[in-house]
Amino acid sequence: MSVSCIIGEDSSLKFHINDILKKKEIMEQILIENIARVSTLAKSPYNEQINDLLEISKILNDHMISDVTEIPCKRCNDKIKLRFMRLHIAKHFVNKEIKQNQNLCGYCGDIGCSIDLVVTSGKGNYSNYGPKSDCKYFRKFSIKPAEAASISYPTTNRPVICKICSQVYWSYNMAEHYNINHPQDQCPVYFSEKEASNLKSFDI
Repeated sequence: MSVSCIIGEDSSLKFHINDILKKKEIMEQILIENIARVSTLAKSPYNEQINDLLEISKILNDHMISDVTEIPCKRCNDKIKLRFMRLHIAKHFVNKEIKQNQNLCGYCGDIGCSIDLVVTSGKGNYSNYGPKSDCKYFRKFSIKPAEAASISYPTTNRPVICKICSQVYWSYNMAEHYNINHPQDQCPVYFSEKEASNLKSFDI
C-alpha cells in the first residue's frame, strides 16, 4: 500500500513520511559501509565498548536492511539489491568466478556461513520449509518454488538435504560435497546446463 493511500491528500504529512524513508535508506548505506571498519578496531584498548557497538550495529543491520537495499557483493564489490544477491552469487558460480567448495554460502559467496532448513508452516507431510542462516545477507524464501528456476529468478540454488548423510548444503555445492564425502555414490542432478545458460545471459 502506498503512502498516498494511507494519508490521502495531506501533502505535508506525505512529505515528512517520504523524508523519513529517504533518511532510512541513507542510514542503511552508512551502516553497511562502516560496520566492517568498526570491526577492524576490535583489538584496541576500548574492546568492550567496540563489542557493544558491533552488537548494536548487528541489531540495526538485521532490522534496517530491506529487499531493495543495495549491498556490496563480497566477490566483486558490485552493489546489488538484497533480493537479487542470491541470484548474483549464482551467476558468479556458473561463470566459474568462485572456486567450488561444499561450504560456499549461496547468499554471499563466502565460506563459513551456516545453512539449515526449518519448517515455516504446516505439519508432517504437509510441512513447508525455508532456509535458516547466520549470513548477514540472509533473506527468507520458500524452498518449494525455488526448486524450479523462473524467468525473473533463474536459479534453483537452495539448501537441500544430502540423501546419504542427511546434512544440509546449498544445491550448487552438492556435487562437490559428494566428491569429497561420498565419492562412491552418484550425486543427484541439482543443476542443469540450461539453467547455467539462462543465468549467464540474465541481466540483474
